[in-house]
Formats: sequence, C-alpha cells, structure tokens
Amino acid sequence: MLGRIAVCAGIEINNYSIIQQLLKEQREKKKQKERRKRNVWVRGWISRRKVLGASDTLLVEWSLEDPDYLKKRLRMTTNQFNTLLHKVTPLIQKCNTNMREALSPKIKLEITLKFFATGDNYSSLAESFRVPECTISLFLKDVLDAIYNVLQEFIMVSETSN
Repeated sequence: MLGRIAVCAGIEINNYSIIQQLLKEQREKKKQKERRKRNVWVRGWISRRKVLGASDTLLVEWSLEDPDYLKKRLRMTTNQFNTLLHKVTPLIQKCNTNMREALSPKIKLEITLKFFATGDNYSSLAESFRVPECTISLFLKDVLDAIYNVLQEFIMVSETSN
C-alpha cells in the first residue's frame, strides 16, 4: 500500500496527487503575493520633473533670455505657443487622480512641438522633459488631433489628381 491512502468510503487516492495539489495551491498563493508587490510607481528622476524638467527650467530660460532660440526649438514664438495652448487645453487636459498628478497640457504641447520641430526621439524627450517614453507615445496622437481640430480652418491640404 506504499504510495496510496485508503479513504473510508473505499476510494483510494494517490499520495502524489495530494502532494501535487498542495504544491499547486502553494504556488498560486506565492504568485498572488508577488502580484501585489508594486515595483516602482513613479521613478525618482521623473518625480523631480517640476524642479529639473526642461519645461520648467530650460524652456523658461530660453523664453526670457533667448526667444529666437526658443522659436527655433518649438517653431513658434512664445505668444503663438500661448495662443495654441489656450485653444488645445480643453481637449488634452486630464484630471488629477489620487495616485498621481496629471501631466499638464503645457508639457504635452511642448513635447509634441519639440518632437516635430527637432525630430528628437522619445527617449531623448523623456530624458529632457522627465516624462516616460510610454506616456509620450500615449498622448502625442491626442495632442496632434487637438492641434488639427483647433487649427483646421487654417490648414490647407493639397489635392492631387491622378
């Protein structure tokens, strides 16, 4: 009877199947504990965006000291930027949550304009503005749609005939 247990109802159960079931339950509990652990909610260097990010440091500096250079970087003047920001804000603004503060429309617009003006890649923009690449990839299309919607009457699309 080695390896088998007799149960009172006359049914025999294999010891190995009981052990396998117990091990399976133990693995499932361990997986649940692992899922609960959060790696990092916000990386340290990203949380310092307001103090060290390009939006609140470099771009402010350029607008005060060298507006021509800012125009080269964003392809528009400060007044044009502020006008566009005012128009697109209702379309791209998100609400803050208990978990985190929403990214400001100003930063979203600055990143989008710099992306098209300079051709910087997502990782370069992420490092200078302190916004994760995955976040940039998520809002970029929304900002472009908003720009198109508010400037639609000024955009002329050429029609080609074949």
